[in-house]
Amino acid sequence: MGLAGAQLVQAADIAWDMVDGTSQNLTSYSNPWTDAFGSAGDGFQKYQRGVSPSIPFAVLDDSLVIFPADSLGIVKDGNVNEFFGIVDTENGDNAGAVSATWEFDVSGATGLALSIEMGAMGDFESSDFFEWTYSIDGGPDLVAFASTVDEEGANTYVLEGGASFTLSDPMLVQDTILTDDLAAFSAPLTGSGSVLTLTLTAQFNGGTEAVVFQDIVISESGVPPDASAFDMVGSESQNLVAYTNPWTDAFGSAGDGFQKYRRNVSASIPFAVADDSLSIFPADSQGIIKEVNQDEFFGIVDTVNGDTSDPVSATWDFDVSGLGGLELSIDMGAMGDFESSDFFEWTYSIDGGPDLVAFASSVDENGSFTYTLEGGASFTLSDPMLMQGTILSNDLATFSTPLTGSGSTLSLTLTAQFNGGSEAVAFQNIVITEGDGPPPTPELEIYEIQGDGPSSPVEGSIVSTMDNVVTTLAPDGFFIQTPNERSDNDVNTSDGVFVFTGAPPGVAVGDVVDVTGEVDEFFGFTEMKNAEVSVDGSAALPDAVAFNGATPSPDPLAPSCLIEFECYEGMLIDIAEGAVSGPNQRFSSDLVAEVYIVAGTPRAFREPGIEYPGEFGYPEWDGNPEVFELDPDKLGLPNQVIPAGSTFSAVGVLGFEFGGYELWPSSLTVQAAPLPDPVRESLEGEMTVGTLNLFRLFDDVDDAPDIAADGRERDDFVVSTTEYARRLAKLSEHIVRVLDAPDILAVQEVESLTVMEDLAIAIGVVDSEVQYSAYLVEGNDVGTIDVGFLTRQRIQVDAITQLGKDEFYTNPVTGEEEILHDRPPLLLEGSYQLEFGAFPISVMTVHNRSLGSIDSPSEGPRVRQKRYQQAVSIAQKVQATQEADPDVRLIVTGDFNAFEFTDGYVDGVGIIQGLYNPAENLVCETNDCPDLVQPDLTNEVQGVAALDRYSFIFRGSAQVLDHALTSTGLAEEVTGAEFGRGNADAAIDLINDGSAANLPLRSSDHDGLVVYVLNDEDADGVPNDNDACPGTSIPESIPSTALGINRFALTDGDGVFDTALPEGEGPGAQFTVGDTGGCSCEQIVAEQGLGKGHLKFGCSIGEMEEWIEMIAVP
Repeated sequence: MGLAGAQLVQAADIAWDMVDGTSQNLTSYSNPWTDAFGSAGDGFQKYQRGVSPSIPFAVLDDSLVIFPADSLGIVKDGNVNEFFGIVDTENGDNAGAVSATWEFDVSGATGLALSIEMGAMGDFESSDFFEWTYSIDGGPDLVAFASTVDEEGANTYVLEGGASFTLSDPMLVQDTILTDDLAAFSAPLTGSGSVLTLTLTAQFNGGTEAVVFQDIVISESGVPPDASAFDMVGSESQNLVAYTNPWTDAFGSAGDGFQKYRRNVSASIPFAVADDSLSIFPADSQGIIKEVNQDEFFGIVDTVNGDTSDPVSATWDFDVSGLGGLELSIDMGAMGDFESSDFFEWTYSIDGGPDLVAFASSVDENGSFTYTLEGGASFTLSDPMLMQGTILSNDLATFSTPLTGSGSTLSLTLTAQFNGGSEAVAFQNIVITEGDGPPPTPELEIYEIQGDGPSSPVEGSIVSTMDNVVTTLAPDGFFIQTPNERSDNDVNTSDGVFVFTGAPPGVAVGDVVDVTGEVDEFFGFTEMKNAEVSVDGSAALPDAVAFNGATPSPDPLAPSCLIEFECYEGMLIDIAEGAVSGPNQRFSSDLVAEVYIVAGTPRAFREPGIEYPGEFGYPEWDGNPEVFELDPDKLGLPNQVIPAGSTFSAVGVLGFEFGGYELWPSSLTVQAAPLPDPVRESLEGEMTVGTLNLFRLFDDVDDAPDIAADGRERDDFVVSTTEYARRLAKLSEHIVRVLDAPDILAVQEVESLTVMEDLAIAIGVVDSEVQYSAYLVEGNDVGTIDVGFLTRQRIQVDAITQLGKDEFYTNPVTGEEEILHDRPPLLLEGSYQLEFGAFPISVMTVHNRSLGSIDSPSEGPRVRQKRYQQAVSIAQKVQATQEADPDVRLIVTGDFNAFEFTDGYVDGVGIIQGLYNPAENLVCETNDCPDLVQPDLTNEVQGVAALDRYSFIFRGSAQVLDHALTSTGLAEEVTGAEFGRGNADAAIDLINDGSAANLPLRSSDHDGLVVYVLNDEDADGVPNDNDACPGTSIPESIPSTALGINRFALTDGDGVFDTALPEGEGPGAQFTVGDTGGCSCEQIVAEQGLGKGHLKFGCSIGEMEEWIEMIAVP
């Protein structure tokens, strides 16, 4: 905020009015509104107790003696000097703004400044205002002070008699609330000349709102009378020992700069700094330093240029010997559309001590500001620069701050970095005064520093906290905690805090320390910085907070404290048995980063419903609020790759960074989950159908774009040759070693048929017995990811059909028709070829729209409708297939991007399955939601053990996105389903690891699913459809004596009947189990009730032929 209460003068005040009832160098005062209002309660003029015939009652505070019941007033009983009062200027005599004018003789004076004591009381309206403007020698009117009203705020006013009144909508000047106690506000005035004209303009509507002014003072120079040192004040300096700036005249472009300038003295000044709009260049659109400001200033423009890209600095050294309680003030201004990377910072040190921050800029990237140049033109620009929460404008304003410490030499350093020639910053009037200095450092307990809110109640303050115990060391600081006996035992306030040192700390665990430092919320993490630390002794560590299945609470409606996790920030934490819910994350600065954890077991799973706080009337998922993070190496322990599904025990502290709470361990023991964890091998007589999302598998060839069904261009992504080879190697290894090379593998997120064929070749390199054929039809996805199939040798493919490529839906947000299936379903119709027949099967693979933005206020309706209509479209196709062939063996599999239960918005799996409740789906408020599938499909994932039921991990919550839905004709032959582990649970960065040990790990972000189908129940080579004897054993137990001539039995383990041929007559009859419907001689005898001779010597030709004719195997 601007400097308030410091009267800006150098040698003496040069002009004034209403100061102790006197004026000086006041050449004229005019006010046409003196005694102009008919009501004694209204006024806009000078008044004086005991002199004026009447004074509006709202201006006077008579509560001490005259009228103890008074409830409104500013000018106290004892204030008998002249003042200016304003009450209710909008009345029966006037409807607009009113004005009064003062003219002062300021001949010969430079560096002018204005100070006025101001007060206000009332519940103001946004239309209420006053403004003090000035001009010199008839020049343009410039604003010195302008009021605002805080319509969201309130203020408590205390009258002289002691009564207090809280009123809404207080009035402010320089972001400071005006109260019923007069306070001085000051502002530098631009320019010099002979006559200074001050104009007060105001408009107020209401008799219970009052404003008062007194002590109008014009001073020469912006230097307070007690200034000890200064620079760039009227182009002069005092006690400036040294000024160093290596960047003076260092930039090749005249438009760039970081140095001192002065109009009509400097060879050139960056155009963005100078406001030449009044007369020099009326079309000017940017500037800060006005034409009349002929004094030295410091300007900054575009420091990131062809000469440097790093921050630049300049340093001032001042002699402050023998001074204490130092305060610094600087006039600052800025104009431009700034970036978040643009900044300046003023730091200081005394006698070579640590650098402390005096002023630091920030950028409001969500805001804008209207700048008015001296010529009158206004420009509204985004992203203004702020200082102390106040926007820096193109009018210089004074900002002040106390400085800590004392000594001989005060070094001020200005560091800045700005990228752009249309952004400017200027400084003037650097002033060091000997004032009160910082207030006494308060001594607080840690729980008082932390408070019970989301941030510290003393943020930005310098405080001391005494006799606390060092619990944990970090590479750049340490944690302290209140001893048990001094804890407030309030679960809502943390007893721990981090002390930032910036280097390895000089303390040990168990030390008892005193710490004095500034409380800072470092991106939401409470810490003490710039700290002075002293060690008093040692003590036992305070008790750690036990985290477990109940703490932190898994129920957002019943948290363990007022703000879950925040109440434990900085404290010692002990987790006896926790679970890892998500693997190591990956960031550019930390490739093996935090894992998601819960403090108990088991790991966290997604549950039905809309995430808390949900939608009334629909299922609600609590959001797993118990999930947080663990950073293994944050405090210096060795880093670890930790798979999800692992368990651990740990002791550490609770930290906070990047928007999330984390356990930073000082000790950590991990029982790592085994990876990879492959699916079981298929048994004899089983076939397997799998699905795997290949996670954006693109090759190293930049293919020409093509066009989707809706006319959009589809263009591929291109990876390096090295990355492509690594991805193929990892995926092929994973498919063979983890998924056991399913007979049919449905895949998603693959670029093209060529890439599929490359993958098939890579799989054959891993295992030469696995030879896949690839199938893919290009879809509509603008990023060119598609769905497809890999089929092994024993699969005969009869047809591959793309479904619904040209289907559209109506976007409920825009009303436009848009493509429905970006990745249209693909249907494979074929059969598994057994030795003695074929097992027909149909597989439909899907990859539906993601969950992203499903809960967005703007995008949510579109996302929900698209997901719903995709599910309806697929359900209709499933039903048509079932109606065409009620016995069809159909499996619908792939990445549904939906759970095995409703998410509360759209049950994307249940709709296709034919098993869902419309009342539990928000989308059904605007759709009919019929049951489209009869009979229902079976979701084979439901047969997987609950703790193994997941294929993907999102923010630490395990969930199923990849499903396999089977028709009635197939479900009865399914013998199980399993997820192959090695992707979702593996550290994210392992996708970039092509080493042999980690080759099958993190080949994708999804785990693959394999479904087992018993297509040959007795493994005799005859498919179940054709098998009349499902319990066949080969070899069989007959003949009991010997195989007779032209007698037949299965004696040697294959499906061809053995026999003894007659001598000399060539080959006799031949039979296989395919001919006999999968029946052995022993089974034929039993079914026909034949004599024992067949058991002794085998079945006769006649009996074999009769049996074959009877069963009529097709």
